[in-house]
Amino acid sequence: MTRLILVRHGETDHNVNLVITSGAPGNPLNERGAGQARELARTLIPMAPAAVYASPLLRARQTAEILAQACGLSVDYVDDLRECDVGELEGRGDAESFARFDATFEHWYHGDDLDFPLGPGGETGRAAVERAAAVVRAIAAAHPDGTVVAVSHGTLLQLAATRLSANLAPGFGFRRWARNGGAVVLDVQPTRTTCVSWNGVLIEELIRAEP
Repeated sequence: MTRLILVRHGETDHNVNLVITSGAPGNPLNERGAGQARELARTLIPMAPAAVYASPLLRARQTAEILAQACGLSVDYVDDLRECDVGELEGRGDAESFARFDATFEHWYHGDDLDFPLGPGGETGRAAVERAAAVVRAIAAAHPDGTVVAVSHGTLLQLAATRLSANLAPGFGFRRWARNGGAVVLDVQPTRTTCVSWNGVLIEELIRAEP
């Protein structure tokens, strides 16, 4: 079994200012975001991860470098860990754009329409899940009995973790944002992937708390 710790990058000014973005190179970590990465690193050291993988976008790279250095590792960059492409919503922060952005999650999580794009000309949920699934399979094959860290982005992380975990309902990730510098933990086996915790809370507790 592979324990996969999916980490959302630390905070950026785009997060604070509510700017929709997925393009390269992307915004760097702000001071608080770097602090979030250092705090997370302290919790990872006792777990002795075997590897650290990351999206090539700047905020994920900077987060991963802090984590890897603390654990005495290097970072392997994987393009398919990048954020979901937002298409024509890139760089926007107006109410109309956020309404369109948010409507996507209704389609993906409640309407079960993974072919709906994230913004006009953006990536579909199906494409995002497929590339994330391929990364998870590759990491599990490379580390069949270890703990591995993968630094990615909020939209991809939530959708992939929900869709790939056999113990989560399709709507589980709806507006349940992985916090900046937070993690979603998966146990990946050859025939089954299960979600262990979300933002540090055990899945069993979150499911019991749902109405």
